[in-house]
Amino acid sequence: MNFISISRALLCSFSRNQLCPSIVLAEKLSKLGFSTSSQQNAEENSSRYKRPIQPYLRFRSEFITKFKKESPDLKLQELNHLISEEWSQLDPEIKAEYRRTYDEEMAEFKAPFEKMPRKPAGVYARFVKENFAKVRDQNPELNTQEVIGKLSEEWKKVSVEEKDRIKKKVMVDVEQYHSDVVAFQGKLTEDEIDFLNHFAKDQMKKLNQERLKLLNFPKKPGGTFIVFVNMEKENFPREEDESMSEWLKRMGRKWRNMSSEEKEMYFSVKKRAMEKYEEDVENWKLEQQAKILEQ
Repeated sequence: MNFISISRALLCSFSRNQLCPSIVLAEKLSKLGFSTSSQQNAEENSSRYKRPIQPYLRFRSEFITKFKKESPDLKLQELNHLISEEWSQLDPEIKAEYRRTYDEEMAEFKAPFEKMPRKPAGVYARFVKENFAKVRDQNPELNTQEVIGKLSEEWKKVSVEEKDRIKKKVMVDVEQYHSDVVAFQGKLTEDEIDFLNHFAKDQMKKLNQERLKLLNFPKKPGGTFIVFVNMEKENFPREEDESMSEWLKRMGRKWRNMSSEEKEMYFSVKKRAMEKYEEDVENWKLEQQAKILEQ
């Protein structure tokens, strides 16, 4: 995995208030940022992205005005019935053309989704994938659920060596997945990024968070209460049979009952942690710039 090419994906988005080393560099990086202008304007541009219209609905939308003009007194239900009758009697070749258009548009619509990295299967799931067809062919009388059940039984008998073999394949897949997560936005156009931020907002957010983690972006410190918990947990040990949730509730009650003066120390610690975090972010950005310029 080329870290230089990977680093490009985040640099300019974290350097909005700084000049990039060159115009060429800025142009290379502008569309690859963690938070792009297209992301911010995804909702505004949502009208640009429409799912392909199914064949019958396309036919209906194209001809409804004609039918309304010819039969202005028809109620909507009667109009729909009339259009449905026309569709049912439509020449098969013309119907096929509507379907072909829909299929082409749907393939184009799905193309950006296909570029999104997908987590590889785990060890057991890969075993099932590798052996499903063989077991099904050997047992044609079994349905899918029964085949999986048989594979589950066979998995219990798999040798350690075979499991290690599958595990090594999975590890290779995971490494490739991590590489794809970091670099995938660099393979997208600006329109594709906009499109995915609209239709796959949650997945894009998760991928961007994972990408930051893989690139060792500094971790933001927790809130002041978290600072309090981390500093005082030794002084408030969990009681016998006390769950973590109950212990945190007890810590929360203690925090709420403290005076502003008593909390001041923890706010100071949080402030220093944030200052350190901001410094680490700036250093991280400079490191990414240096890696790109060394290319």
